[in-house]
Amino acid sequence: MRILNNVMNKEEAHVHARHHSDTHREHVLKKLGLDMDKHHSLDELSKASGVKKHILQEVYNRGTGAYKTNPQSVRMIGTYKKGVDAPMSQKLSKEQWSMARVYSFLDGNPKHDTDLRDDPPHHHDPHKFVQEVVAHMKKGTLTREATKHHETPLEFSEDILAHPDKYSLKMRRKAQFLQNIQRKKD
Repeated sequence: MRILNNVMNKEEAHVHARHHSDTHREHVLKKLGLDMDKHHSLDELSKASGVKKHILQEVYNRGTGAYKTNPQSVRMIGTYKKGVDAPMSQKLSKEQWSMARVYSFLDGNPKHDTDLRDDPPHHHDPHKFVQEVVAHMKKGTLTREATKHHETPLEFSEDILAHPDKYSLKMRRKAQFLQNIQRKKD
């Protein structure tokens, strides 16, 4: 998952928040090259950021839940002040609050939704992930090249890593990846 270091990593986000006046929304839209004057859907943000839509939807839903269960934390329209005792009509709507949480998440804010930040494929079943990777490797260029050399992909990857000067960077990366996967499998 690409951004799942998200738009920026946690350290960059923290430094950015302390030294710049951009909102999370402004920073994310600049980083993703999206129009600042337009409203963007979760689908658009997902496609632009590389974060799966279901993750952004969960962040949005949690924002809605926080709005309902902790209304005193909702900020007033046009301010950044927390805990202001004001009628809800003067505060952000639940939709605005939820989208603000999505932008905060995409900006790498480590204050909430950290359990959703690094959602590797099949994080509940690492063996399934390894099986899918190996199955994909069976169809790839590394496997075709190994067949030409009358070797298994694993044997061929060992040869590539033993003689890196004979192979492209892309092929070396594939070989290293296969070796790493094999180690996890063992």
